[in-house]
Amino acid sequence: LPAGSFKANDKMQKDINVTFGKYREPDPPKVEVTFNLPDKFVSGFKISGTIQIKNLSGQAIYNKDLQITSYNLKLLSSPNIPIRFIPPKGSIEFPLTITSRNLINNEIGKLKLTVNSQTFIFQTKEIPLFLFIIISVIFILLIILIKYVFNLFNRFDFFR
Repeated sequence: LPAGSFKANDKMQKDINVTFGKYREPDPPKVEVTFNLPDKFVSGFKISGTIQIKNLSGQAIYNKDLQITSYNLKLLSSPNIPIRFIPPKGSIEFPLTITSRNLINNEIGKLKLTVNSQTFIFQTKEIPLFLFIIISVIFILLIILIKYVFNLFNRFDFFR
């Protein structure tokens, strides 16, 4: 009998046919992303934090790119971060620094992060610098007024 044939009966032919299957790409490992950044910040100031990427699967992640897109924010860190290796059930952290695009907008800034064919969104509220200054001045004036009124009432004997 020729190689690759199998004799199931007296006929001289192949009884079993072997073919190659098609390679199926495994599903990408699932990740979880945590943005360690404040929910609010004052425009004009830089805020720094980290992005933590956790591999939830039982397989390692190799040579992926982390892509960050910002909306209504100025990204001071690199928008493309190469990920060399994340072990199964492991995590890595990357530093991130952002600031506002201008000092007077009262907007919601967004960061869109794409890694391993998955997209994650983070939102932060931008408080305009002039609003922060006005609230601070009003607060200081209120403290001065309360102190003045308290000192004024302390001069009279019937309040002691």
